[in-house]
Amino acid sequence: MIIGTLVLAASVSGCGNAIDTDIVGRTALARDADGSVLVLVDACRGSVDSIGVHAGREGLADSEVNPTLGELRAASPQSGRIEVPLTAPADPWAADSAVRLTEDPDSLFIVIASLKDENAQAAQVSATQSEVDSLPPGHVLTASSHVVSEAEFHDAC
Repeated sequence: MIIGTLVLAASVSGCGNAIDTDIVGRTALARDADGSVLVLVDACRGSVDSIGVHAGREGLADSEVNPTLGELRAASPQSGRIEVPLTAPADPWAADSAVRLTEDPDSLFIVIASLKDENAQAAQVSATQSEVDSLPPGHVLTASSHVVSEAEFHDAC
């Protein structure tokens, strides 16, 4: 939980206090048909237009910010059910910088879907590539690497 809190604080540092962040939905990770990481966002109480992917805190000093592994942006704010492949985003999503997960399949990465320049984000998710790869078909990883069916994930928003 500390990892997520540190990334959240860094992601909204320009806004002041992370406690004031509006949670506009949920985020999960899945595999798409070719086995790549798929980001699912249910923005049911607002919208998002940015998906940031960050490395975990392993090897970082307390004062260091989590490294950014890539950023995806939508042409306009998106709401409802959103699916974005990390390595091949499609319209209205595009990569500001290509998302490059580390080569170590057991390295943690953190995904934060937010509304750029606003104090709003969907609840973030973190996982390793190994965890995503081991998902059974039709299941997703949510916060704290909790595995649920995709239907259960969408029903909870």
